[in-house]
This record gives sequence, structure tokens and C-alpha cells, in this order.
Amino acid sequence: GIHCGNAIAGVVDVGRAPHFDCFGPSVNLASRMETTAPIDRVQISAPTYDLLKNCKTDTNLFEWDPPKRTLIKGYGTLNTYAIKSTTLQVPEAIIAKLHVDRAVHLKFFAEQGLLLHQDRNALRDDRTESSFRESVSHQSSL
Repeated sequence: GIHCGNAIAGVVDVGRAPHFDCFGPSVNLASRMETTAPIDRVQISAPTYDLLKNCKTDTNLFEWDPPKRTLIKGYGTLNTYAIKSTTLQVPEAIIAKLHVDRAVHLKFFAEQGLLLHQDRNALRDDRTESSFRESVSHQSSL
């Protein structure tokens, strides 16, 4: 889940077991967005949706499920939005550095419901894993 707002972060519990922590109402609401999210979706709060929908880009960054009213513990009923898909791409350099096969990367994002439109169509085909890998390799070489 994602929410935007103020938070406090730093090293806490210095005397016994020091560790880095992040806390505050925004962190709590982001956690509630996660726990109440629909399966296979990333749920965000209305203020975060307002920020993302107003991003000035050549294409829409996200495809959204219709907004819904969600009961959030400690906050009441809030408008929430779920991300259906995205046009954002993880840079190939990061994928290579993590030693992640492109087909595995696409499968992971498909399972999370966050595939690019053209990649989602490729996964819907009744292809075998090997032919899917070949098509992905061909697309990346274009």
C-alpha cells in the first residue's frame, strides 16, 4: 500500500537493540492500504492518487480500478484506488544487476497485476515458457 505524507525515521532503541525505523500517521496509513488492498493490486490513498494522476508525462503511468470506499481501521471509511497496471518499466540495468531473467521479471509483475499492457497480452497467450522467453527476447532486441 502507498500513502504520501509526513513521517519520522531514524535509529531507535539505541541502548538495547539499535535499529532503523520509520513511523508516523502516514506510515500507518500506508500499512493499512496494504492490508486492505484487493488481491493482486497495490492500493493507494486518495492524496497519493491525486499526485500520481497529475504527473505530466507523455503517457498515462497507471491504469486504475474504479475508486472504492474502504473501511480503514483507525481512519474510518476512505476513498482508495487500486493500480491495475503500469507503463513504468524497471530499467534493464537494474534487472541485469539483480541477475533476474527478463521472463522471470515479467512473470513476477504479472502475478502482482502490474504488467505493461503489451506484456500482459503476451502472457495471456497459451504459449509454453520457452516460446514466451523467445518472444520476450525478440521484443527486447527490437
